[in-house]
Amino acid sequence: MGRSISHIFHGEFTESFAEHWFGFPALLIILYRIYILAKKIKTFKILTSNR
Repeated sequence: MGRSISHIFHGEFTESFAEHWFGFPALLIILYRIYILAKKIKTFKILTSNR
């Protein structure tokens, strides 16, 4: 699947599909997950105390 995603990054969509048909959906899922995690980091606050 890694080769399939690599082909997508290089614009070789037919080769990507030939390597693995799930490459494009997997890339979308990975990008969505990165977006969600990055959004959570912005709202994460570090709590400090002076105890």
